[in-house]
Amino acid sequence: DALRCAGRFREAVAAYDALLQTQTNHAVAHFQQALAKANLGLAEDAVMDLTAALAADPDFTWALLQRGILLFHLGYQEDAIADLRRWCGIRNHGQSWTILYVFLARAGKPDAAMALANAEKRAKTENRTFALALDMLVGRITADKACECMPHGTQEDRDWREWGTFIVGQYHLIHGDIAKAQEAFGRMVTTKDKSTMHFAWATLELQALAVARTPIDRPATQIPPAATAKPHPLAVRWRIVERLASVRQRLPSPGEGWRYLRELAAEKFWREGWAMSQAGEPLRAIRFF
Repeated sequence: DALRCAGRFREAVAAYDALLQTQTNHAVAHFQQALAKANLGLAEDAVMDLTAALAADPDFTWALLQRGILLFHLGYQEDAIADLRRWCGIRNHGQSWTILYVFLARAGKPDAAMALANAEKRAKTENRTFALALDMLVGRITADKACECMPHGTQEDRDWREWGTFIVGQYHLIHGDIAKAQEAFGRMVTTKDKSTMHFAWATLELQALAVARTPIDRPATQIPPAATAKPHPLAVRWRIVERLASVRQRLPSPGEGWRYLRELAAEKFWREGWAMSQAGEPLRAIRFF
């Protein structure tokens, strides 16, 4: 974590890899590694790590949120919004509904207004920064006024200010002001602590804006009923990771002998399933797992 906080992301990934060699179901390590990879622009690899984190701990809702945001930037809007809806249903607070709103609005979904209304219902239970961001989103104040009034005295205030700045950037993207969005996300990446989710989110947005790319809406990656239909390669990959993680959980762990058998089994599942997907048989690969 210290390496990632210092911005030494490649070294952090290597350190997490070493930890996961012996603790394959360490959900937090998978999650932290995903954040480091996202900062390196390795979004698809980060999705794999987040999927492994969720397989190891289905209640790790922050991994669900992070995967949804990554999938949105990879262009899988339907899958992204499904993850964000699920996260919102679990957390059910103003912050979660606001996050869901901005991505629904960016995707042009008709129920974005409903998500914003739900966020507004919960405004009284949140802090000053949340209230200011909400006032901006519904048009009661300007984005500049919201930024000016966000408190920053305590560490909690500063954490919320990072979240509020992210929402300001999203507000500008929704309204088509790319320059101001870049300015908002740029302020977020100047922080000394590069270990937060907010830093990873801002980095993703800046990477997308730097190449003048907006997320392309791709079909959902659910396995179609028709035997001839093929899911997206990324869908095959994350289902392989889900299955691998569940296999590792069922195998015993004590002792070097069992550890060897676990790694052997994991390698077999990966090699055979991945070979099927690469050979143009993704459905067979998924059913094999």
